[in-house]
Amino acid sequence: MSLPFSLFAKELDRIQRTKGHSAKKAIVALMLRDRQDAETVLALLLPHLDQRVLQIKDKVLARIYVDALGIEGTTSAARLLDWRNPAFITSGLGDPALSTVDFAQSLYSVIRDRISSLSLQSQPLTVRDNSLDRKTIISFFVANLNPTEHKWLSRIILKEMKLGITEKTVFDAWHKEAQDLYNITSSLSRVAKDLIDPNVSVISNSSVSLNFPFKPMLAKSVKSLDSVEKLRQGKAFWIETKLDGERMQLHKSGSNYKWFSRNAKDYTNLYGAYKDQKLARHIHVAFLPTVDTCVLDGEMMSFNVSTSLFESFGNLKTAANLFNADGETATSKPVYIAFDILLYNNKSLLESPLRDRRKLLSMILKDSKGRIEILSYAEGNTTEDVVKALDSSMMRREEGIVVKNPDSDYLLNDRAGEWLKVKPDYIDSLGDDLDLVLVGGFFGSGYRSGKLSHFMCAVIDDSSPPDQRRYITFCKFGSGYKEDQIEEISHESEGHWQAYDHVNPPAWFIHPPTSKERPNMIIHPSHARVVTVKAAEVVESTQYGSGYTLRFPRFVTVRQDKDVGDGLSKTELEEYIHNNEGRMQSRRFGGGDGGDFDGKGKRDSLKKVSRRFTAAVVRAEYQGVKVERNEKLDEIFKGMEFCVIPGAVINVEGECLKHELEREIMKHGGTCVQNPQADSTTCVIADKILLKVANLMKEKVRKDGTKEKLFDIVKAEWVLACIDSKERLPFEPRYMLFASNVTKKHFKKVNDKFGDSFTRDVTVDSLRELFESLPPRNFHTTKRNLGPIEEIETRQKQSKIVSEIEHKYGLETNIARKFRNFSVYLDLTDTIFVSSKMLGAGTVDVNGVVVVDDGDDQGKDKMMEEITNSDYNSVCMLEPEILSRGGQVETVLGPWTTHIVIGSAEVDYPIRTVKQQQEREQLFLKLLLFYPQRHLRRPNIVSTLWVKSEFEN
Repeated sequence: MSLPFSLFAKELDRIQRTKGHSAKKAIVALMLRDRQDAETVLALLLPHLDQRVLQIKDKVLARIYVDALGIEGTTSAARLLDWRNPAFITSGLGDPALSTVDFAQSLYSVIRDRISSLSLQSQPLTVRDNSLDRKTIISFFVANLNPTEHKWLSRIILKEMKLGITEKTVFDAWHKEAQDLYNITSSLSRVAKDLIDPNVSVISNSSVSLNFPFKPMLAKSVKSLDSVEKLRQGKAFWIETKLDGERMQLHKSGSNYKWFSRNAKDYTNLYGAYKDQKLARHIHVAFLPTVDTCVLDGEMMSFNVSTSLFESFGNLKTAANLFNADGETATSKPVYIAFDILLYNNKSLLESPLRDRRKLLSMILKDSKGRIEILSYAEGNTTEDVVKALDSSMMRREEGIVVKNPDSDYLLNDRAGEWLKVKPDYIDSLGDDLDLVLVGGFFGSGYRSGKLSHFMCAVIDDSSPPDQRRYITFCKFGSGYKEDQIEEISHESEGHWQAYDHVNPPAWFIHPPTSKERPNMIIHPSHARVVTVKAAEVVESTQYGSGYTLRFPRFVTVRQDKDVGDGLSKTELEEYIHNNEGRMQSRRFGGGDGGDFDGKGKRDSLKKVSRRFTAAVVRAEYQGVKVERNEKLDEIFKGMEFCVIPGAVINVEGECLKHELEREIMKHGGTCVQNPQADSTTCVIADKILLKVANLMKEKVRKDGTKEKLFDIVKAEWVLACIDSKERLPFEPRYMLFASNVTKKHFKKVNDKFGDSFTRDVTVDSLRELFESLPPRNFHTTKRNLGPIEEIETRQKQSKIVSEIEHKYGLETNIARKFRNFSVYLDLTDTIFVSSKMLGAGTVDVNGVVVVDDGDDQGKDKMMEEITNSDYNSVCMLEPEILSRGGQVETVLGPWTTHIVIGSAEVDYPIRTVKQQQEREQLFLKLLLFYPQRHLRRPNIVSTLWVKSEFEN
């Protein structure tokens, strides 16, 4: 390069300082005036388009500079290695016009005053050769470059120029066809060499070039479903699954193949260059013999052989390497999903409509399951079709959908709107809002450097004491707000944030110590705020304390009207996940399930749905009965105020009895309200625990520190018993779904521990009810019960009754009953005994290891024989320990099973290797794939070590 790098760096400074698109473009044009140096200048101005991979990020480069400068252990070294920390951001770094700092500015401040400045021609370019020793090169630069040159050299290496110009501005300064040629070839070298004469046109028509990567057509992100209406224009559209893989273009030339990513990275070595290599050998046989050359657009996916499911993008490279190493025995393998064809036998198809291109694709390519497949599509006509497709996509845990105009041409590097990608977070009319407690923050970079730019939220651990509340981390968000909203969200200027020490975290902050999502700062909940976050779905995650996180989370607003105690609790989160099968509740157009919807994309919060006092939006079961329709009969309930919870009182046919019960109450002198008030409502009527009932059972603390009165929650049976006896009966334990502390104390005075009254005469009916309500005795011993399935189900029902009684009377904390909700299958035998209810309509072929046991004698005999000859004594010894802690141990794996306990190979199975034990786990995972309810409830597979640790904790 004839232009000295020192002058080149000064020109870059000038571009950055200059305002206005035209003025910046003029400087770029001057830098490109030497047409022979264009390739080098373009590569330095647009390093992110240079396909050479340096594999150097800011942390690696910082370490190289620290070593080359010999400043290990100094403040300057700390500034480089932790450049995002606002403590190192001071005024006067570099250009005073810059209000933020990045790595390059930090490097400038460290090197300034340390080195001398010398003129340099083309030497800096050698750093781009990844084969040279990096420290040696940087040491050379330290001795020969000035601070400004180092600043721009580091930006070139990191491929983050921050010039305030787009690649189109640079291309236009070079040649009017530069952008188009780059879209077709993805080659800066060809742009520089083929367009050296600014007056010569080289693109006669729009076409992709065989074996040269192109910039693919892109889908536009949808912000509202109005975009679908514009796309539709009264015609049908296509709906495809949005794939979670890597965009990949396939170039076929006879028996030779080329593979390129969306960013023109060459993956030919990974997927095969010839018809008998790697994945290409399976692709080649799928084409008709008449196909000589073609270019396909598609997505490379990772397929898990054992689960028969596609995996996330992060597993793709691993799957490809496994397949190349192990071939057909690989546990994961790459699969190419084609959805477009752009070149066929040297004829360009860019200007052909999508429907014709797809028709041709299906004619020349045969679907080969697990090798190469053609992406299917569904035809839609209305926005409701889009909502249904998106909802189905969420149920399948997919990323979303893509809506395409079947009459559209293929537009290179274009996102004009002929293709629309619809993710759950793009649609304001879809998804629930979660009110979460903001507890952590992450430092940003670039224009957000020195500020908290991403935030961590938590749910309240409602099992912890109110005066020692714990907060369980749940998600992280960094979008949905503007720069000027960061202070509103974080109120960082108030000084309450503290550095997070993951080695010694505070007791209130529950977060996995091995999590990769470690906040830089945390804030105590007493100073925190409640924020509303919107997302697509809830997914499992080991990176957060709750075991779950949000997919596509986005900030909505700060809830100034809510205290920290009003945030979402862990119990409410778990109930929400159970009710929605892990997905966020979709809003239907014109109102519907999941909360109120006003048709304009506005939603109500999951925690508190704002009430609209109009009959048009209040569903019938939430309305009170008309007083004038009731004829008063007596005064049994005079002076009493009731609240009958919708959906919590039903008859055997499943019909809601709310209105009927309210009429009976009012006929006998009582009054009814739709929302209970602590100072006036006598009791709440409910026969089962719904979300609203569960909330009423929780102790709440007012702002002044006083506790709100808890409600007595009474079964409808008490109301009917009062009416039958024509008198107001006292509350008794048998009538209570939940008792307040005051009522509990009263019960202890007038009843024994089984609820039998000291003062009221017993009757045959009341005695029968008393016996039925007694906790069932557990007759399990270390000898396994080999009874039929009906006996197992009976025990499960009895155990559930005990748990409900314990919950009703606040006995959940009893450590002796820690396993009260556990139904354990101990892996004692080589044969797995499973109920047919666990298998659905499928058939299981696992080499005879699995026996379907529904209580027949043959299954019992085989089971007893294997147990008698079992060497797995340490697993068997767990049974009395589990039983003594309130758990159930069953001999058959079924829908009731909550845990499958497999021995730890190094402790429990001396006759089995670790590999054999892993195979055993895989066998259970394979078996669980047949369980029809696996997405709603599936057993946890744990080791004996885990169970023993639970005993000790």
